[in-house]
Amino acid sequence: MKKQYFIPLLLSLLLLIGTGFINKCDFQEIQDVADEFDVIIELEEIHTVVLVNLIDINTGTFLDESTTLTFKGDYAPAVVDIYSDPIASATVSHGSFSFGIDNLFAPTEDEPVEFRVIARSEGYDANSASVSIMREGTHPVNIFLTPKSQAAAGAVV
Repeated sequence: MKKQYFIPLLLSLLLLIGTGFINKCDFQEIQDVADEFDVIIELEEIHTVVLVNLIDINTGTFLDESTTLTFKGDYAPAVVDIYSDPIASATVSHGSFSFGIDNLFAPTEDEPVEFRVIARSEGYDANSASVSIMREGTHPVNIFLTPKSQAAAGAVV
């Protein structure tokens, strides 16, 4: 019978002693460090941004289909994501996608940044657009895609 009470009594005593030690600990230094903690990581500002709009040529609306964009040409390696990491392709799901041009490639009229954006989407004919950027800033590009089941108005079949 005595053994039945010994183990719960011992656990209660250890818990009481442990609680006393924790209450005596000074957590102020840990709190001070936490209060002074700041995130110091900053993303480098991208000076040149391209906004690609994927548009159904028959309806004039943004494509709702998943679309793969591929970047080709001499300056294709200059295409970067928001973290300034190079991207060779991207999957777009809502008809619009933006990306940057690496700041190492500053576009000018004498030396424009030029590449091709190729768009492929299930149920649409692939299409592309040539991009020629001569200055920093934001540059919109529209790529019109034709549904495979329909010919575009005025198209010769």
